Amino acid sequence: TVGCRDFFFFFSISINTFVCPNSCVGNEPGILEPFQFHAAGRADLSQKFSRDVMRQYYTTNPDGVPGNDDFGTLSAWYVFAALGVYPLAGTDKYMVGSPLFPNVTLHLNDHEVNIFANNTSDSNPYVVGIDIDGASVDVSTATITHKQLTTAKNIVLQMSSSPQ
Repeated sequence: TVGCRDFFFFFSISINTFVCPNSCVGNEPGILEPFQFHAAGRADLSQKFSRDVMRQYYTTNPDGVPGNDDFGTLSAWYVFAALGVYPLAGTDKYMVGSPLFPNVTLHLNDHEVNIFANNTSDSNPYVVGIDIDGASVDVSTATITHKQLTTAKNIVLQMSSSPQ
């Protein structure tokens, strides 16, 4: 029998990441890995490691995606991670990550949502405050719902150099 560790080792390309030496962010089975810390109540580690993956493994070069971009899966990972809201498949939740941009406007049908990441930078990867239209969201869980994302006018994330 082939164990999970053997499976990932066998199929891994030469990208070794932070969680275990046989993980691979360049293939679909490993793309959720940087965000798994949310489940353990450590959104700060999800924020740190997702930003690390974006900076270390994605570039603007022709080979700037770390693996086989099957129908855009890895590109979509980057877009959601860079926005700072990563969907948790099978739920209505988005995990708040570490946005790369200080301001993004999402055009959703007849509605616009502004995501502000105050003070975002490589040295400020941690979200220490989340406000949706002026109402605070629990930063310890660092999740928002699909309804919150699609009905909000403004989502404001306060970024910091250290976790809360």
